[in-house]
Amino acid sequence: MKRLFKMLVWLIILSPFVLTGAVIFSIEDTALVDNQFALSPAQVKRAKTLAQQHDLRNAREGEVKSVSLSVSDLNLLAGYMVDVLGGAAVVSLDEGWLDLPESLSDHEFKSQYGEIGSPAYNKVVKVIEKRIAGSRLYN
Repeated sequence: MKRLFKMLVWLIILSPFVLTGAVIFSIEDTALVDNQFALSPAQVKRAKTLAQQHDLRNAREGEVKSVSLSVSDLNLLAGYMVDVLGGAAVVSLDEGWLDLPESLSDHEFKSQYGEIGSPAYNKVVKVIEKRIAGSRLYN
């Protein structure tokens, strides 16, 4: 009982020092994140225009849309979308990453690949698996 009392006293005495040390060591002198991403009014206007032009909510059911953006427009649009939520973004795509088909109807899929497991289908699957394996996200 005496030993428990001593431990409790030491805990009470040392707690303020431990908490003070934790606070001191958890505060950085400089910001760890450099958030100097600010959009000009012209960039905001351009980003809003791009977002409205390519808004998929306006697409008809089953409609396939393709988007062609420059790297600067893609970065601007991503930056604007993240800036609205608070933050910054830069899109970095390796060459050839956007050449895979997406949103194919059943008819388009069958005319392009035949069936699942066909040589044409397996070729695209191998390309996808190779890109995923080489991605910085999965390494």
